Amino acid sequence: MIDCISHCLICGKESKNSAHIFGNCPIAATVWSFDEYTATILNANWRKPPFQSVKLNFDAVVKDNKNYFGISVVARDHMGYLLAAHATSLPGNLNSHYAKHYAARAAVMLARELSLQNVIFEGDSLNVIRELKENNLNLSIIDLCLLDTQMILSTFPCVELTHIRREGNEAAHSFAQFALSSSESIL
Repeated sequence: MIDCISHCLICGKESKNSAHIFGNCPIAATVWSFDEYTATILNANWRKPPFQSVKLNFDAVVKDNKNYFGISVVARDHMGYLLAAHATSLPGNLNSHYAKHYAARAAVMLARELSLQNVIFEGDSLNVIRELKENNLNLSIIDLCLLDTQMILSTFPCVELTHIRREGNEAAHSFAQFALSSSESIL
């Protein structure tokens, strides 16, 4: 016998069908709804990338007393349409700053996997964005991840790193929260 969960793992409301995750869940709607009206209401500060560019928003969520964290990437084209999304939970007891570095690396890896050329990587941690732009490394474990990410970034013909406030990064943030509730990687 298979036990079915009768409530949404994201918003906690009762859910009787799988359609809930693709539109009825208010948090999932943030991830899946990318029309201009929704972007204006839910992602007040998110802006479409320039013509023929792709913007990859990334985020990470860390829960206290957990030995794992969730990361996500949401890729949208110059029209604001969803091209790809990736979410997964990873083992480790990291603080939010380090987890966001792993999310940035996941965004860069996804862009490379999709063979994107003109890319904008956007996250809500100003420190992570600054560190990706700088070359100050001391070879700690996170600096090795940072160095790897910077090396991959250097392979893109046109790349930009931008900071966005949390309100504008809600799609990636909600998707990272979803990753914590799932045992599978979602792509």
